[in-house]
Amino acid sequence: MELMLAMSLSVLIGVAVAQALIAGFDYERHARTSDPAAVAEQNFRTRLTQLLQGARLTTAAGGDQDSYFVASSGPLQSTQSGQSAPGAGGGQNSSNFQLPGSGGADSLVFTTQGDPVPQSSVNSTETDFETLNQDLGPEGGIEEAALTTTSLWDGGGHSGLFLRIQRPADGDPTQGGTESVLEPDIKQIQFQFWDGIEWVSQWSTQQMGTAARLPGAVQVSYWIGNDSQPRMFIVRLPMSDVTETNPVTQFEASATGGPA
Repeated sequence: MELMLAMSLSVLIGVAVAQALIAGFDYERHARTSDPAAVAEQNFRTRLTQLLQGARLTTAAGGDQDSYFVASSGPLQSTQSGQSAPGAGGGQNSSNFQLPGSGGADSLVFTTQGDPVPQSSVNSTETDFETLNQDLGPEGGIEEAALTTTSLWDGGGHSGLFLRIQRPADGDPTQGGTESVLEPDIKQIQFQFWDGIEWVSQWSTQQMGTAARLPGAVQVSYWIGNDSQPRMFIVRLPMSDVTETNPVTQFEASATGGPA
């Protein structure tokens, strides 16, 4: 009888603990989803991660670059036709993948894999590509994404982090496409890039020429409202071949004025 009583009490305690855990998880999930600011920030991180993970480079026939990954401080400027490109900077050399320091570019534009083709385009009865694009707009393929807190146009009275999308990319990272506010509460943003050896503050595949490569990872620092310290996250780029044993030494040399 004592053994049966002990077993019964153990079962009751186990059930009570399980119910308490479930209630705690439900409360946490409800609290997180009921905070609009937290939901908006999570959506921003998810969208930016998706765009960065889709970053890729392609080369058109004849050796002309039709894709790019360009970051700078201040408004984006073209590095084609002999114009100057951003220089590289960063912390101390290290053989380990370390967290970035302070500073970085505040504007980033790159070519990335576009969203999947919507079902409306798949089911369309249009027979030619031009009519389909005219009726439903360009879909799929490689698109251009630009991120900056300075609107390319007048911003429509809005502020925050702007996302410009141009589909398809046109080879000019400084213009075109449609602009929207990705996260209105972001006051400042900075990007840093892992070159296999250290974190650098700027990046330009247009400066690299035919040896263009994507960074191994991008660290995003951003400030919301009255934040005194940045909120940060790191996104590794699946299409990059940059590693500690295969760093981007060519970019470092040309960016600092040394031998290529």
